[in-house]
Amino acid sequence: MDKISQQVDIKEMGKRFTLIRKRLGMTQKEASKHFEKNLTQTKVSFIECGHDVFSSNFLTVVMFYLQYVSADKLFAQDFDPDDPELFDKEYKGLAGYGRLEE
Repeated sequence: MDKISQQVDIKEMGKRFTLIRKRLGMTQKEASKHFEKNLTQTKVSFIECGHDVFSSNFLTVVMFYLQYVSADKLFAQDFDPDDPELFDKEYKGLAGYGRLEE
């Protein structure tokens, strides 16, 4: 896992979550229904804004996105939301869900 950041800014992680969620074609409310803990849209918003990160909710969100994006891409210093290989990890689980383009 080269190019992994030793430290990723919390607000930057929130931005990455937002970009990935949008690339998956989901609103915060739609995304909240997919989390194991059934987080509310408000909690998703807090995490995407860099708040509430010292809770198990944050880990739930991280684990959700790691289903679709590899950890080395998610935590990379040179994270690129437009990288055509961003979703190389198996993400077919949401295919046909809505606006996800294959």
